[in-house]
Amino acid sequence: MRFGVARILGNDLEGMHGGNQTYENLKFTLQHEKLGNDTQVIYFLNRIVNLKKKKELIDLLHRYRQKFIDMPFDYRRFNSTYVQLKNRKLLKEVENLKLNEWNYRLASKKLKKYNLLLINNNGSRNYAFDYMKRLKRFQWIFILDSNSYFMEDDFNKIKMNLSNINLDLDVAYFPLVRVKENKDVLEKSLNDEVHYEGQLAFRNYMDIKFNSEIPYGGAPKAELLRVLGIPGPWKDWLDNVRTYGIQDRKKIECKWKIIPKMIRLSAKSKDYGIKNNQINRVHGLINLINFILKRKNIVK
Repeated sequence: MRFGVARILGNDLEGMHGGNQTYENLKFTLQHEKLGNDTQVIYFLNRIVNLKKKKELIDLLHRYRQKFIDMPFDYRRFNSTYVQLKNRKLLKEVENLKLNEWNYRLASKKLKKYNLLLINNNGSRNYAFDYMKRLKRFQWIFILDSNSYFMEDDFNKIKMNLSNINLDLDVAYFPLVRVKENKDVLEKSLNDEVHYEGQLAFRNYMDIKFNSEIPYGGAPKAELLRVLGIPGPWKDWLDNVRTYGIQDRKKIECKWKIIPKMIRLSAKSKDYGIKNNQINRVHGLINLINFILKRKNIVK
């Protein structure tokens, strides 16, 4: 098996995502994505708090005979965080804010602990990469978000590039094309669409980490793209510094190539949009916290 794909399934955030985005996009992927016999996909269930949704995802994965790894949400750890008075105060302060483009950074900083605990964005990427490397069966390992999708022709071109020994690559980057409706993947070529921040694949020997201290919404993948020296608009996406005071790490010398393209499946949300995303992330995180607080075994 030459290629291993780690696809990470996480919590839907109301406002950022439709209520059933992860399930619907997983179903579409399982029905339509064709990667070939030289590729294995392993799904990682990343701290999913809604047990009903989690069961539905697991049932779907079982139905399509897919391998998955459960990374369960730790309610005790959440409790130990929430029980601290300072953390409850920070949550209340954010809930009382009228969020806008001027104060969302302050709100995001106040919710950093909750964000890292609940979303586990870069933490889950590191876990998945380490797991795939330990299997010792893949030459290339793709670290993908849940809504990333390969069209068959695109993936064949990607594999051809990665199999070219003359390229001697360490890292590959795949820019994303966003679709409003998943049916566009089946009905359109999408070759001339605008490219957005994409996904990464690494050779199995790469000793590399995403910065697990940068929360979701702090441009966590953009920091690594800059560290690797991959050019793009993320050179100015310094939310890790501006919001959280986390500086970029030292540059890593490696051989990389940009290989178009991947698809970003529908967010399933009428409120989704690049301009609104930072504020929507804060609202979505608050809604997720409050969903957890409705459980009887959580301290209030």
